[in-house]
Amino acid sequence: MPPKQAEAYAAAVAEGRKASAAGEMLRTLHALRGISLHPVDPQQAREYGHSEYISWSARLAVTFEILRDIAKKREKALIFLESLDMQDLLAAMLKREFNLARQPMLIHGGVPGDRRKALVDKFQREQRGEFDVMILSPKAGGIGLTLTEANHVIHLSRWWNPAVEDQCTDRIYRIGQNRTVHVYYPMAVHPNPDIREFSFDLKLHALLDRKRELSREVLVPPISPGDEASLFRDTVGVQSRSDGEVNSLDEIDRMTARQFEDWVLRQLCAKGWRVNRTPVTGDGGADGILYDPSGNPAIVQLKHRQCDSRCSDEPIDDLLRARKAYTMPTATLFAVTNAKGYSAKAVERADRHGVTLICRVNLISWTGNSARVIDPLNG
Repeated sequence: MPPKQAEAYAAAVAEGRKASAAGEMLRTLHALRGISLHPVDPQQAREYGHSEYISWSARLAVTFEILRDIAKKREKALIFLESLDMQDLLAAMLKREFNLARQPMLIHGGVPGDRRKALVDKFQREQRGEFDVMILSPKAGGIGLTLTEANHVIHLSRWWNPAVEDQCTDRIYRIGQNRTVHVYYPMAVHPNPDIREFSFDLKLHALLDRKRELSREVLVPPISPGDEASLFRDTVGVQSRSDGEVNSLDEIDRMTARQFEDWVLRQLCAKGWRVNRTPVTGDGGADGILYDPSGNPAIVQLKHRQCDSRCSDEPIDDLLRARKAYTMPTATLFAVTNAKGYSAKAVERADRHGVTLICRVNLISWTGNSARVIDPLNG
């Protein structure tokens, strides 16, 4: 990061360390994410010179360096960028920087389908063998488009789901592509050694890599309910009270089944577990595919029940089915409920199959890496 960006980032980190509520945590993450792209709002950019504005952003500066090399090769590039204001500004800056006949084409959520097709067709056939750029929003431009005239992809801002990001890259890596494909991830890293390793871009990159790896391992979408809390902890260095955090069993009893599942998975994320939320339907018997802080695999089944009831052996069946469905024979199996305890049959079967039972009496204190059964029969 250049000095102006580094100063703004350090100030946002310092402010974030005062945060405690979930809303403050999200505001801090939004600020860090925005500053990592550029410390000055694009709506204020016209107050400054072209080169000056570019030089204040590590990501923007290196993106222009990359594009200069692409222009020399007379090749085409796609730039994926979420901010609509920055999209408009970047298009104007690219036209000025490279003396283009027109501004680069934009595809985002506000561009209707027929217009998108026309822009894609134009990009594919126009100025072959000449430098050109198209700017796209990750969600709007990541599906259903073929842009093989480009062989460079720059992820100037990144989507939190690696599957979406990979779909964006696939726009040029399709049938008809006959050149080497280049993919770039510009990252803004703080120059201060005390902050450097906690830079938002580095932490997000590591998170996306972990989610990609997990997705390959268990073949389910890598959607973790604790991503925001994890990023906040990793970048700001403090823990924050996250949405839905509870401190009493009464609050847990008032949850819906889905809220209970999300709460448990968030708790595990906060304890350093890698958590993969399985689909709502077709989950194979698992509510979560997990890896503990040491990398050991686990499967969890979550049951929200009346607080004075006992949970049947249903989660045992689900967990044994999930172990086969996900081909994880060595995974530790966890059944978790807010109920008073488990039925005698559930306890007997859990003991026989090596399933760890977590019930009401040890739910709040359960850390996820030192769980044990505390009289699940009698609660």
